Amino acid sequence: MVDNQIRPVGVTNLSLLENLGKIPREKFVPKDRISISYSDAEHQLSLSPSFLMAPASFARLAQLAQVKQSDIVLVVGCGTGYSVAVLAGLCNTVVGIEADEKLVEKANDIFSTLDIGNGAILTKDPAKGVPSEAPFDLILIEGEVKSVPLTLLSQLRDGGRLIAVINDGKIGKARIYIKNAKNISIREGFDIKISPLQMNEKTSEFSL
Repeated sequence: MVDNQIRPVGVTNLSLLENLGKIPREKFVPKDRISISYSDAEHQLSLSPSFLMAPASFARLAQLAQVKQSDIVLVVGCGTGYSVAVLAGLCNTVVGIEADEKLVEKANDIFSTLDIGNGAILTKDPAKGVPSEAPFDLILIEGEVKSVPLTLLSQLRDGGRLIAVINDGKIGKARIYIKNAKNISIREGFDIKISPLQMNEKTSEFSL
């Protein structure tokens, strides 16, 4: 997976590549997809609209995030927690949130079998984040959205960044939102197509 799918798309961060190679991806997919868990494809998680992002897509976004060892990270729409498990090896602490309670239960069952002490999965509305654990140095939205909720941007630490894939009606564009005091600056990343994250659009108030 790492050599055939992830390196060829320009992912060169050695720590990220190492962690992608360590985490058993097959644990995070439905049983009927275990045999293709390492294919470069998304996996729908049971009957839930949630999904596990394709390896190359996730790796590109994770590299764009430039995760630091000191970072406190929030993953929004984490499904069964694969992204949380990978990022846990790169940062100080990572919290994943997922609206589907059954997926959260599965994620916690998986984590109980892995030696990951700095990652946690919570049942939360993805548009609301986790104010009680804020501020975060990094927020990664795992799914395409039309806009970024102000609620999530408000949970960034000064200097913190949020990674999102914004759907402009054609193809998604990866963007970095950086908080500077009370202002948010935006840097364009790259074109990328991933499945949408189910989010309450009424709370999504910040758009380009």
